[in-house]
Amino acid sequence: PMAGVPVRAVDAYIAKAIKAGRTVTICEQMENPKDAKGVVKREVVKTITPGTVLEPELLDEGANNYLAAIMLRGNASGLAMVDVSTGEFLAAEVESDCERTLTDELTRVAPAEVLVPESVDAAMLARWRSRFSSVAFTMRPDDEFDAGSGREVLLEQFGIATLKGIGLEDAPHAVASAGAVLSYVRSTQRDAVPHL
Repeated sequence: PMAGVPVRAVDAYIAKAIKAGRTVTICEQMENPKDAKGVVKREVVKTITPGTVLEPELLDEGANNYLAAIMLRGNASGLAMVDVSTGEFLAAEVESDCERTLTDELTRVAPAEVLVPESVDAAMLARWRSRFSSVAFTMRPDDEFDAGSGREVLLEQFGIATLKGIGLEDAPHAVASAGAVLSYVRSTQRDAVPHL
């Protein structure tokens, strides 16, 4: 759905949509309406999701606002979290009792939004949605959870030549989740990716 709202009241509308677990895409006019012939040209300038909120008036001052990405493959899983408002970035590899460990971490951290691959087990996702009813679960294409592309995104984001220095060289599931979360931040924040 598309809606035009008064600029002076936009924060109230955004806050209401974000609290409902919705995504808000901000478009702005790119030309003067007086000079336009026909419809005024508009462009997407920002996308705000529950896990990518940067506006201080939309954040709880005493808590982190985490965006998480989780994936399970075989007997291992990966978890990555970022708080774009503070720059905190975390990633972990889990190799035993994966579902329980991930559930415990989601309980401990209380992310605002969790990215999951489209191929996630439907029963497990239903259990998480039931347990974490205030969390927005966002389905993402499986190829965004690829360790190879995740590695490239991490190397580029942090300006490093190897993942050894950040402890992820032998953690392909954590790298895949970290790549997914960073790719999502880049796509929603456009050219304004915060320092992580």
